[in-house]
Amino acid sequence: MSNSIETLIISGILHVPDYQTKVFPYIKADIFEEQSVSTLFNLTKSYYDQYSKLPTQDSLSIELDNTTGLSELVFQETKKLIAKVHTDSVVTGTKGQDLDWMVDTTEKYVINRSCYLAVLDAHAIVTGENKNVKIDAIPDLLKEAVNISFDTEIGHDYMEDFEKRYDFYHNVLQRIPFSLSMLNHITKGGVPRKTLTVPVAPTGVGKSVFMTDWSAYLLEAGYNVLYITLEMAEERIAERIDAKLMNVTVDDLQTLPREIFCNKINTLKKKPLGKIIIKEYATGTFNSNHLRHVIQELKIKKGIVPDVIMVDYLNLVGSYRVTMGGGSYGYIKAVSEELRGVAMQFNCALVAPTQTSRAGQNATDFELNEVSECVDPTGILITKTGPKMLKDIEVGEQIMGSRGWVTVMIKHHPKVKKAYKITTKSGKTILCSAEHQFPTNKGRLSIYDGLEAGHMVKTL
Repeated sequence: MSNSIETLIISGILHVPDYQTKVFPYIKADIFEEQSVSTLFNLTKSYYDQYSKLPTQDSLSIELDNTTGLSELVFQETKKLIAKVHTDSVVTGTKGQDLDWMVDTTEKYVINRSCYLAVLDAHAIVTGENKNVKIDAIPDLLKEAVNISFDTEIGHDYMEDFEKRYDFYHNVLQRIPFSLSMLNHITKGGVPRKTLTVPVAPTGVGKSVFMTDWSAYLLEAGYNVLYITLEMAEERIAERIDAKLMNVTVDDLQTLPREIFCNKINTLKKKPLGKIIIKEYATGTFNSNHLRHVIQELKIKKGIVPDVIMVDYLNLVGSYRVTMGGGSYGYIKAVSEELRGVAMQFNCALVAPTQTSRAGQNATDFELNEVSECVDPTGILITKTGPKMLKDIEVGEQIMGSRGWVTVMIKHHPKVKKAYKITTKSGKTILCSAEHQFPTNKGRLSIYDGLEAGHMVKTL
């Protein structure tokens, strides 16, 4: 079966221009099971790439004679195949086939072969035969194979598709509105679907507050929100949303009677609301593949796909493709690309705030190297007097920035988060921040939440 299909494919490429145009860009040599077909395809593609036209039978025969590294068996089989696909019966039969049927049949075959090869690649990764690819990449390998599609659209015809273009300009439904009218005005209605939006601000100015406030607004507007928290507990995020929806302070929630609290929630539930799902991950344990899994679980268990995904925050997200050893700039870039891929896949808006570096706080247009943690790990900067280590830069020196030469006005050391030392009854010492949560006999608690002497803390 594969022989006849593969022969049809290579014959169609050589003799049917419309077929060749539709399928040629999406086919790779490793798709073919028969080595002779794979060899002939490579010869054809190489010739086409160089001369922008398809080779003749004589051209292919000469190119084959000049090809090295082929076994005698493959050489002879390819020689026979060149003669076969140029016989009158094959050429006539190929040209007589229904074009749509040929394209559909080819697409199905390419998908099946791609899935088979993806499974083989996955097996090599799992068994350790391929040590160059991380096991987390397997889902993407399989997804890429399954999602192969021959794109037959020629593109946007400027003069002919003007009405479609006008409708696109005025389609406000595809944008997710902000809770702040000023931002809606600036963005012409909010953030589009299939995009990654990165709110950028210095540390401690309220990025998480902005995210929870926006989430509460979207809930009331009927949107489904998935909130991924990587630093705070799920309950703390919900607490801020409660305070916003109930128009009270967070402190007031602590003293609010249960009956009043439940009545307020039940009143809200009577409105046509969306849904908010809050999911907590430990810092350093979350990447875009985990996000895909959560979304699929939501589809199965809740019957919803989020309109908006909040990830709090960008710098705490991991990459399944690269390691930190590749440099912070490349790492943040990879994380951003992977998150946007999720937004594209599920037709949602994804929001992941980050904080500026000191250099980027006064910028009007941010670049990736002005985001916190995006300084090159070597710490080397270009100055007027040559390259210098970051620690050797002095106030008043000029360094090369993203917008040209800039003068260093302040030299400072980065702030370090305050650490607390906890000593257990057994004598074990634990260093932690005030926000670090521990499983206790009173639930998950941090020093911020009231963790104190006498609580039973589960440790490793």
